[in-house]
Amino acid sequence: MKKLREKVRDYFFPDKIVDSIKDIDFKALKNQGFRVILLDIDNTLVPHGMRSADETALNIKSTLENLGLSPIVCSNAKAERLVNFSGSLNIECISDAKKPAPHAINEFMAGNDISADEIIMIGDQLITDVLAARRAKIPVILSKPISKKEIFYVKLKRPLERLLIRIGGKNIFDALEEVRIDSL
Repeated sequence: MKKLREKVRDYFFPDKIVDSIKDIDFKALKNQGFRVILLDIDNTLVPHGMRSADETALNIKSTLENLGLSPIVCSNAKAERLVNFSGSLNIECISDAKKPAPHAINEFMAGNDISADEIIMIGDQLITDVLAARRAKIPVILSKPISKKEIFYVKLKRPLERLLIRIGGKNIFDALEEVRIDSL
């Protein structure tokens, strides 16, 4: 059971948990050497299903760019929606991400000469965002979902996430909210 707990933590536990993407100290990330911030869309940057950026998303993008960080949308959204959304922010996107597969992230890093210590993922799901980041060997911050409105297949994953948290250790998972952003 000890090995299972460790494996669950290795693959499904993020480096840090925040209540909202707005709570992230992006300046601290910049000071640690991060250059690229991968952003999930649904329930991380905006409520689920939005086709374009809202004021919060525009403010996050502006903050990142003012710090010299490159925001990149990394989502499993359908191509048309992904292009529309990233276009509304006027930022690049990783299309056809297929998270939790790491291939699109790894190809993006290789194609843009980005090392794993210069890029970080921010998302709201353990089974897609966190696992994709872990498999790509990059750090990851888990943002609590913005809204309870989720599509059915995401709702199906939430009980599995709760099970993974129990297996890995709820106390250890909860302690990730206390991790200092400058220690990632």
